[in-house]
Amino acid sequence: MRALWIIGLLTFCCACSSKSPISTSTKTFRLAFHSPPSTVDPRKTGDFISSTLVCFLYEGLTRPEPNLGSVPAAAERIVISEDQLTYTFYLRPALWSDGHPVTAHDFALSWQTLLNPSFPSLCSYLLFPIRNAEPFAQGKAELCELGIRALSDQILEVQLGQPTPHFLSLTSFPLLLPIPSHIEHTNPHWEQTAHQSLVVNGPFTLELFQPNSEILLTKNPLFWDASHIYLDGIHISIIPDEDTTLAMFHQGELDWIGGSLSLLSPSALLNLNPQDHLQFIPMAASTFCTFNTEKAPFHLPAFRKAMSLVIDQTKIVQDLLFGKQIEGRRPLPTSIYTYPHSETPLFHTDIPLARQLLKQAFQEGGYTLDTLPPMTLFYSSNQTEKIIAQALQTTWETCLGLSVQLQQFEKMTLLTKLHHRDFQLSLASWIAQFHDPINLLERLKTKENRKNYAGWTNSQYVNLLNQANQTRDLQQRESLFYQAEAILADETPFVTLYHWQTPTLTGPRIETLPVCLDGAVLFERSQLASTPDPQQRAVSNHHK
Repeated sequence: MRALWIIGLLTFCCACSSKSPISTSTKTFRLAFHSPPSTVDPRKTGDFISSTLVCFLYEGLTRPEPNLGSVPAAAERIVISEDQLTYTFYLRPALWSDGHPVTAHDFALSWQTLLNPSFPSLCSYLLFPIRNAEPFAQGKAELCELGIRALSDQILEVQLGQPTPHFLSLTSFPLLLPIPSHIEHTNPHWEQTAHQSLVVNGPFTLELFQPNSEILLTKNPLFWDASHIYLDGIHISIIPDEDTTLAMFHQGELDWIGGSLSLLSPSALLNLNPQDHLQFIPMAASTFCTFNTEKAPFHLPAFRKAMSLVIDQTKIVQDLLFGKQIEGRRPLPTSIYTYPHSETPLFHTDIPLARQLLKQAFQEGGYTLDTLPPMTLFYSSNQTEKIIAQALQTTWETCLGLSVQLQQFEKMTLLTKLHHRDFQLSLASWIAQFHDPINLLERLKTKENRKNYAGWTNSQYVNLLNQANQTRDLQQRESLFYQAEAILADETPFVTLYHWQTPTLTGPRIETLPVCLDGAVLFERSQLASTPDPQQRAVSNHHK
């Protein structure tokens, strides 16, 4: 998140031309990232790019598997107590890439450290189901009170504060992957020189790390499940420009592009060749416009609601995104729910009501159109967000007479501003880190959460989430989540624009490519054909 990288396209192209290309005859999977990773430390992940990279390098207690959810990985056996409060993980024999054994102490130290109030973790709240994790993260509890214990080198015990249905799936999330405790004890600043000798326990090791240009991973021979890793390596090109990415794919220099890793502009999708093998993968992810409720005039709910009610999600999807995404008629993507709910939209378009609410906001805040503070909408440097920002600017001017300026930022710079609430209103997105509504909803539970970009909180909303976390009835739990969504739509700390169906292009070398139900692509488990046949691609588990 803290990385700042700005590079001109001309400079990038010159750099590319000087590199030795990875041979297409090797079993090296060729990917592209639209921005550099911010970290190789699992405990500091919080963006999709970094999370993807650490999953190539580290292995958690469990790992995701298509159609099966989370399955045992570093843990060979998992025992859950009858009251669902104690999880005991029995680790399998495994080694770090430097030959040291992987132990329960590695996991315990990693989790304990990221909960430390002084540690710079964006997502430590994900561990709050663990007994005393939240007070420990707030400096109000001692380490000995935390429900994380290594009972031996091979046994990790985790005690929860209350039953948490999604806890097991959490253990495969990037944040909870281990760090080598023997390295951490001797060199707590190991990440600063990790590009030289990174010690990992996952399927790949870090061979080359040039964050402004390329990353090369090679198969880890000491990985416990190396026999089921069919790639020799993964080569990652850092390409911020969508057109360059697409050109490299068509030139046979990339095997797969799309998703949240390498963006594809909507206009480019209209001019693809039939053999490009375009697919759309539904994801538990959304793009929205967030309001900073700590800055005037967005502290007024009526003002936020007025700006929301003039947005037409149908037009955004149909006219700007060519009908390839899902209209944002509710805060959360519907794919994250197990049980169906009412199709009545929580976000809708009502221009007359919007104008009434704007007058109400002016009365409450003592504003007129002439005395409103200047407003600027931030957005990131990709073509899709640019056209959406321009459309919103026109809508607010035409329907409400509001003048909103636009300002573009590189992705990581914008994320930093969002985390520090250094903005008025901004385009933003979220991606569910595990398949449960609580993952997204809890971000707005407290103002202390840096992913609560709006700085919004509501006691009734918090009460609903607490109730949901205390019930074992899954259908009742999701009903409470839906009520929480209704509060979000009414208070409008943000307005959802669309839910993601991410376009992907699959090259002819790919033989199998596992994809989970939540849209996660397991590149590390993919297989490349020895002799690529452009006419035949068997991509397993892709959503049509």
